Amino acid sequence: MTGSKFDVGDVLSDSLNLIVKRPVITLPIVVLIVITFTPILLLVMVESLSEYLNLQVETIGGWMEGFIIISFLLFGVIFLIAYVLVIGAYPLIVKDAIQGGKIDFRKALGAAAGKFFTIIGAGIVAILLIFLGLIFFIIPGLIIMVLYFYCIPAIVIENRGPIDGLSASEAFAKDKKFTTFLIYLIPEIVFEIVFNVSGILSVAEGYIWLIDSVIFVINLVLFIVFTAWILIIPSYVYVKYAMKDEENEFAMDISG
Repeated sequence: MTGSKFDVGDVLSDSLNLIVKRPVITLPIVVLIVITFTPILLLVMVESLSEYLNLQVETIGGWMEGFIIISFLLFGVIFLIAYVLVIGAYPLIVKDAIQGGKIDFRKALGAAAGKFFTIIGAGIVAILLIFLGLIFFIIPGLIIMVLYFYCIPAIVIENRGPIDGLSASEAFAKDKKFTTFLIYLIPEIVFEIVFNVSGILSVAEGYIWLIDSVIFVINLVLFIVFTAWILIIPSYVYVKYAMKDEENEFAMDISG
């Protein structure tokens, strides 16, 4: 599968426009953020409770330490499961959004759950190969990373196994290595620039609570949008340019 070639600017603008027109597509990222910060919130609540009850460190030290370790291990496992489900769900979420229909989150999560171990297996293989490539000559690692950029949408949408999904991604990306590298790199650069610029606003933090709240909300929204954008791009490209013609005939142009 070689698929159609694509323009970097069109992919980046249209995939971002997909979020603007269908903001509900960011919902999985919001859920992932909630899961990420839940253990931190619980830890703060436990510490506040212990201080409120005037418990001595010697009294609570042992069970507190055990509670913290177990909690973070548990939430680490929960976060891993949630992350795999989110990245596995996005191919079908993006496909629904492109076709203009209702986004079926339940179906997307169900498909991701069915491919849970396949996604993990493909991820392990890809990470190992990329790591080896980066250790030896760097460039081979970057090339491998680019070739396997589309493996998750290939696995989920086309119901492939881990190796078959990696092979499908490689076949599609082999004549698009540079453009694929650009659509991987540019959002990361934009992400860094935007958050460095927004960091300038932190100079005003601590003076007026309203400013603190506004800065927090702005940064949170930007983080959600950019994270969703980065996760959407591989699926967007694969659905629009790699899928079979009969599967793509209902795709709508979202750039207008």
